[in-house]
Amino acid sequence: MGLEQAGWRVVFANDIAPQKFQMYRGFFPDADAYYRVGDIFEIDAHSVPRATLATCSFPCIDLSLAGNMRGLQAGAHSSAFWGFVRVLQAQGADAPPILLVENVNGWLYSNGGDDSVGWAGFWSVRAGC
Repeated sequence: MGLEQAGWRVVFANDIAPQKFQMYRGFFPDADAYYRVGDIFEIDAHSVPRATLATCSFPCIDLSLAGNMRGLQAGAHSSAFWGFVRVLQAQGADAPPILLVENVNGWLYSNGGDDSVGWAGFWSVRAGC
């Protein structure tokens, strides 16, 4: 909501849960135009419009103490992150230049810190660092 107030426009949103879409639509009445209910792994990456910013928030269960910190690879829930990565990779040069990824601080420590090193390496390569 804050980004829209600053002039940004949402062009794509996704979640697997229909109930979350209903809640989202309560805040964004035009959501039917760009929101897709479904598994991120089943989204056709080329159907996601070009954008300047891509944001991602995914289940924290496997990254928190409550989920025994199973991590991004082994975790049944937090591994949804890789669906987001798959979309970005498939977009190639058309992928957004700005990424915002949000989750709990357990992400830095799950799998002995290997999860955060793995994704940081991906972003560094993506950014051409």
